[in-house]
Amino acid sequence: MQTYKLRKQVKNRGCYAEIVFDIVFLEGSEQELVIEYKAASQWEQMCKAGITIFYDYFRRERRGRLEVIIYEIDWYL
Repeated sequence: MQTYKLRKQVKNRGCYAEIVFDIVFLEGSEQELVIEYKAASQWEQMCKAGITIFYDYFRRERRGRLEVIIYEIDWYL
């Protein structure tokens, strides 16, 4: 399980999102993207769109199955 913190300065204060996720890449498998989303439903479409954009770039570099599991997203303002 990995945690990624996305930070952004907004005017005089910072805000960031903390995303807890797992990524599994199976090289040599059939090319496929699998997204399992277990976090708050209001961020689901945004996360899936971001993963799909990343995968579109990623699949040009490597062939295989990419599985992404998102467990939790927390926003701090």
